[in-house]
Amino acid sequence: MEPESTPHPIPTELWLRIFQFATNIIEPGSECPRIDYTSPLCCVLPSLPLGTVQKTLKTKRALVLVCKQWNFMATPFLYHHLTISTQSALEKLISTLSDDTDPNKGSFYGHLVKRLDVTPDTRR
Repeated sequence: MEPESTPHPIPTELWLRIFQFATNIIEPGSECPRIDYTSPLCCVLPSLPLGTVQKTLKTKRALVLVCKQWNFMATPFLYHHLTISTQSALEKLISTLSDDTDPNKGSFYGHLVKRLDVTPDTRR
């Protein structure tokens, strides 16, 4: 009996789990606490090591560029947590999320955003 020459495809659920680990900015074993919106410090989130968000964004961008199947699977990770620090970035985001030239585009990306951080641009 000869071994099969083609490998079995990896299930989508497994790829999504791998993408989740590859793009997660929370340290393994810890969980981001739920935000208590009634607290005076409701908008103070745990600080992350410098460059963490940029590293995960680089990974997310790379994942969506691999192939069409990975683009479809990884796009939700790309839009899940967004950080905006400039006026031009905010304008681009609004344009992307409200693009009505493609009926599927704007509404699709908009519902993927689960967290949006707006921070001041301190490079001035």
